[in-house]
Amino acid sequence: MTKKTPDNRSACALLAVLVLYNRRLEESKTFTSLFRTSPAWDERVHLFVYDNSPVPMHAPGAFDDSGMHIHYLSDTSNPGVSRAYNAGGRMARQLQKPYLLFLDQDTLFPRDALSRYFNAIESYSDSPVVAPVLFHNGRIHSPCRQMLHAHLPLRAIEPGRVSTRGKGLLNSGMCIKLDAFDRVGGFDEKIPLDFADRDFMRRYGRHFDSFFLLDMACAHGFPDKESLDAREALTRFGYYCQGAKHSIKGCADACSLASMAFLRAARLSLRYKSVRFLSLLLRSFLKS
Repeated sequence: MTKKTPDNRSACALLAVLVLYNRRLEESKTFTSLFRTSPAWDERVHLFVYDNSPVPMHAPGAFDDSGMHIHYLSDTSNPGVSRAYNAGGRMARQLQKPYLLFLDQDTLFPRDALSRYFNAIESYSDSPVVAPVLFHNGRIHSPCRQMLHAHLPLRAIEPGRVSTRGKGLLNSGMCIKLDAFDRVGGFDEKIPLDFADRDFMRRYGRHFDSFFLLDMACAHGFPDKESLDAREALTRFGYYCQGAKHSIKGCADACSLASMAFLRAARLSLRYKSVRFLSLLLRSFLKS
C-alpha cells in the first residue's frame, strides 16, 4: 500500500471571524478587500459573520447560494467582539479549522492578503500568531507600544519575528492557531470591545514570547474616531467604561485605567457639551 502524503492544505485551513455592526456584508471594507478579490477563496477558508446590529443586516440563509463558505449569525443583543471571537473559536473546533483570523468591518487588505497569510503560516508554523501592519492616518497602530493599558503608535517596524515584550496587536487581521487561542483562554467577554485586544495580548504574552509580523500593510478604521452623534458617542463610551473596569487586575491598572477613562470622559463632555459622559463614568466604576 502506498503511503499518502499529508495534505498541507488542511493543515493551514482557517476560519475567518468578521464582526459586523449596522453594516451589510457587501458594504464592509474588510469583506470586499479580503474575500471578494481573492483567488484564495476555497475549501481552506470559511467565513463566520457575527452580526451585532440591533436589527439583522441579513436574513437567515442569505448566503446559502453564494458559492462561498459563509456562516451567518445575528446577535441583536450586541455583546461586542469578545463573544463573537469566542464563538468563532468554538466553530473552528467544530469545522476542524486549525487557524482563526479575527476581523472587524473596517480594515482594507491588499488583494493577495489571504495568499500571504497561507504562505506565512506554512513557512512560520512555529509562530502562534501572524499579523499585518495596520495604519491609520499615516501612523502604525498595530503593532504598537503597550504601556500599561495605553496603545502608542509606532513610527516604523520591521517585518519578521517581534517580541511581545512592550508590544501589542489590535484584533483585526490577527491570525492565531486555535490551540494557542485555547491556551490563552480566549477573550474575556466581560470586556466586550475596548481593551479586549490589550487584555488578550497581555495574557498571550504570558504563554508566548513573540508573534510574526507580515510584510503587509493594511488601512484600518476606528469607529470611535469617526463623527458620532451624542447618543452614539455615549453608547460607545459605555463600552469603553465596561472594558476599562473589567481590565483592572491590580493597583497599577486601577490608577492608569481610571485616569484614561476620566480624560476621555472630559474630552467627550467638552466636545458634546454634556456632563452625561462623566456621570456614566462614575456609575460604571462605582457599580458593583
